[in-house]
Amino acid sequence: MFGKTKKEEKKLGSAFDRLLNYTFKKDEDMDTQLIELADMVIANRPLLANFEQLESLNKVNNAIAFLSGVIYALDGEMYILSNETRLFATGKALEDGSLKKYIKDFGLDNE
Repeated sequence: MFGKTKKEEKKLGSAFDRLLNYTFKKDEDMDTQLIELADMVIANRPLLANFEQLESLNKVNNAIAFLSGVIYALDGEMYILSNETRLFATGKALEDGSLKKYIKDFGLDNE
């Protein structure tokens, strides 16, 4: 009667299911894009970032440095999938193994 009820934890699927595939837009403010992406990564949503539309190598380098700092603070990792594509994931997102399987299937297993 007075016992505590257990709260049911919502299942959000695997980290791979939550993967955000994002292509940077050259016509939008870079700082705004980065802040929105950082918020998503902080909320434990892995990010597959595509930089091919950016013409400035400086903007690409700044974006990679910023997002790398975000995942570093969250004990995460960055994986280079191609010249234009990077995968950013927090340590918590990597725990379920689905992203590691994706990376291995992609042929980029670091271990």
